[in-house]
Order: sequence, then structure tokens, then C-alpha cells
Amino acid sequence: MRPDYYQILDVEPTVPQAELKRAYYRQARRFHPDCNAGDPVAEERFKLVAEAYRTLGNEDRRREYDEQLERQRRYADAPELATMHRRVRVSARHGRARRDGDERHATARRRHTALLRRVTRPVGMWTMVVFYAMAAFMIVPSVMRGCGVLSNNSYKRGVPQEAAEKKDLSPEQKLAALAESNARLLAAAEAGEVRAQLRLAMALYHGLGLPLDRDAAKKWFAAAAEQGNEIAAKCLRTLDFNPPPPKPEEETVEPGS
Repeated sequence: MRPDYYQILDVEPTVPQAELKRAYYRQARRFHPDCNAGDPVAEERFKLVAEAYRTLGNEDRRREYDEQLERQRRYADAPELATMHRRVRVSARHGRARRDGDERHATARRRHTALLRRVTRPVGMWTMVVFYAMAAFMIVPSVMRGCGVLSNNSYKRGVPQEAAEKKDLSPEQKLAALAESNARLLAAAEAGEVRAQLRLAMALYHGLGLPLDRDAAKKWFAAAAEQGNEIAAKCLRTLDFNPPPPKPEEETVEPGS
């Protein structure tokens, strides 16, 4: 949209040419770079004043500008007129071409439509294929894991399948692997790793892979709590660190009694 040159020159649209020239001189002196040194806004405004006078100072250009300005005002009040105006111009051009026997516009339009259909149909088909393949790739494994067909570790890359490896180990090898894992856990806990201290304390408290030792478990819970671990602090407050009562011996029933 072109700027309002009458507003730039601070005059009314019905101003005569002589008054328009005086208004141009007045605005030019006001925004001249020599009077506004170092002001970029005044420099841009001076260029707009010169452009406005070049357009309005010529009667033919002013008449054409007035028509465009009036058309812009009508389109601003009713935007649907702008779309209608463009459609009318295109329809008139095609009508003149058909009337003169020139079928290039219609042929080009049909060719463009056919090409667009040939391109969009395969693209849309392959887009749907890719979409459904990605959905199946994400949903099917989750459903199979939920049904128990797949284990949770089947899709974890770089994680060894411990269950499959343990089946091939002898009892002595399993004990050696457990001792090695406990040694690594103890070394990490002594190095100050909070997670290792918490895991070691849990194993000692419940007797999981290690002998049951509530006093040692309390010590490692306290070490983890000192480093700000909230779980360890909560365990210190809530767990009972007294030795558990001995399990009653099972009575053996002799055969024939």
C-alpha cells in the first residue's frame, strides 16, 4: 500500500497546484538534512516529501495517484472488493484471449492442473504410508511388551541381556560375578558416590546379595544423607535398624511317625 502523499505534505486532497508547491517548500525546509544534522528520521522524511511532490506535482501522475488512493480506500472499507477486482481482471484477460482465438491461457491452466494432480497424488500416498509405518513402529513394540511377548530390555541398545548370560554360568561363576559386583559397589560407595551408598545400604538392610547387617546399613544411609540424599534421610527416620528376630526352626517330620 502506497503512503498518503497528501498527509506527508500536510495538505488536503483538493489543494491547487500552486499551494501544493508552497507546501512542498515548507516541508522540505523543515526536514532538510542541513537543518537536522545526524537525524536519520528527518532524512527519511525529507525523501518521502520529495517523492510526494514528484508524484503530485505532475497532473497526470496526480490523477492516477488519486484514482489508486480512492480504490485503496474502497478496498479498506470492503476487503471482498479487492478479491473480486483481481478475479474480474483475470477473467477479462482470459475472455479476451478466447475471443481472439488464443488458447494459450486455457491450455497452460489445464497443463498446470494436470501436473499438480500427478505430483500431489503420489506424494500424499507416500506420506500416509510413512505415517502409518512410523505409528506401527512406535505402537506395536509397546503392545507386545505389555502382552509379555517382548521383555523390557529387548529394545535397549548396549545393555547386556543378563538373564540369558546367567543361564550359561555355573554356580561358581555366578558367585564370582556377584562378589565382583559387590566389590565394585563397595568401592564406589567408599569413593563417595551417593547412589552407590544408597544401593549398598539397601542391600545390607534387606540382605540382598550381601549378608544382613543393619548397623552397616545405617552407617551407609547416614553417609548418603550427609550428602543431601532425601531418600537416605527418610530411611534413617522410618526404618528399624534393630537386628531381626531369628526365624523359627522348621520341624522335621520323620516318615512313619
